[in-house]
Amino acid sequence: MTSEAIYNVVQFGAQPAHGTPVDATYLMPVDAGSVAELDRATTSPTEDYGDGERHHTSRGYHGVRAAGSSITAEVRFQDFMHFLEMHASGGVIPSVVGDHFGWEYLWDSGEDTLTRYTVEMGTDATQDQWQLSDCLIDQLDIGYDALTVPGASPWKATATFLAKDRLANALTAGLEPPDNLDTWLGHFTTLHAGPVTEAFADLDELPAHLASFHMRSSLGLARRKYGAPAGDTFDLYGRSAQGEVTFDAMVRISSASKPLIEDVFNVAGSDVVEQRWRLPTAGTGDNASLIDARVRFNANPIGDRDGEHVYAVTGYFVKDPTLASRARLFIENNVESLPTGGSGS
Repeated sequence: MTSEAIYNVVQFGAQPAHGTPVDATYLMPVDAGSVAELDRATTSPTEDYGDGERHHTSRGYHGVRAAGSSITAEVRFQDFMHFLEMHASGGVIPSVVGDHFGWEYLWDSGEDTLTRYTVEMGTDATQDQWQLSDCLIDQLDIGYDALTVPGASPWKATATFLAKDRLANALTAGLEPPDNLDTWLGHFTTLHAGPVTEAFADLDELPAHLASFHMRSSLGLARRKYGAPAGDTFDLYGRSAQGEVTFDAMVRISSASKPLIEDVFNVAGSDVVEQRWRLPTAGTGDNASLIDARVRFNANPIGDRDGEHVYAVTGYFVKDPTLASRARLFIENNVESLPTGGSGS
């Protein structure tokens, strides 16, 4: 049997600890094209043998393994928490919000709280079924493209996974596609903005102004390896750089947006004026989300959206004292808990 890409699936399982892979517990709908990658850092020493050959027999060796994948999926109210557990903060317990639940994710700024995951990927061919263990997301890009009519602009997420190893391993059987998934849609996303002296809940909405938004979050993860008599996988994660979130947005030019965009960016003197932004997205029923951040602009060119001039602002998320974090993402849904219970493998 050949390995047919149309049968490829991606399945997640939250691990209890680093180094303890588990069976998957959730089938994650993703865009086509996700594959498990493995780099063994295979090389040969640079040596002279009196000839013009770069590589000589029996002089190659493997280094420390590095596995991973890149996955793109729509951002959904019911299961985006899996991505955030691996990137923002792990082990989140939802609060009760009326008759549903609220999931709050603050980007960790100190001790690593992230949840390691086992990610299973593969097709109908048993030779093309894989397990990636100890997965974290180093880079997470989420957002939606410029709104056009007619058309939908769903929020999409692209996650760059780091993993300890890629093992040939049978996919956990019996996981069913989830029901009633609700995608974030750009035309249900609004922009609330104001000075940093205002609480996020008090920010005024700019009605019918936000045309597109993207945020790119990087953790600066590093795989740490220490000497041992045996073993060619890394031992733990560290941070090689400080985490940051950059963003870009298209905002309608108007008398309402000028004081909040242009006048904030083109201010006299060298002091940067920061703002608070809140981006709510409405879903169906109880589903809703919020992105809260203190933003700093670094450019405000005049862009084009389908023949319309817009502010094409770019900038950074800055650590907000009240959040004690560079970003907050809050999701309301009817999910009481994330699936657990995958047995060790």
